[in-house]
This record gives sequence, C-alpha cells and structure tokens, in this order.
Amino acid sequence: MLWRPYSFIGVIIAGLILSLIFINSRYQTIRQNYQTLKQQYRAQIEAVKLQQQKIDSLHQLDIQHTRN
Repeated sequence: MLWRPYSFIGVIIAGLILSLIFINSRYQTIRQNYQTLKQQYRAQIEAVKLQQQKIDSLHQLDIQHTRN
C-alpha cells in the first residue's frame, strides 16, 4: 500500500508540469503579440515623424510665399 502516496504525488507533479506547459504556451503567444504590437507602434511613430516633416516643409513654403 506504499504506492498510493507516491501515485498521488506523481499525479500532482504531472498536473504541475501540464500547468507549466500551458502557461508557457500562453506566455509565448502573448510575447509574440507584444513584439508585433511594438513593431507596429514603431512604424506608426516613423510615419508620424515623416508627416510632421512634410507639414513643417509645407509651412516653410507657405511662409516664403506669403512674404513675397
């Protein structure tokens, strides 16, 4: 009858291992989503900077043409 406590411990350990596998899988998915969002954010920041440069250039042209 000594096997009963060991089988209970084995079931608990197996459950913990399965939980860790599931949690790791979720973590990897979330990590990948985060990386994708970070790349999209950086691309948007660059697009905004480019738009701001264009606006500044147009503003300078407007100033030049309104002075003449």
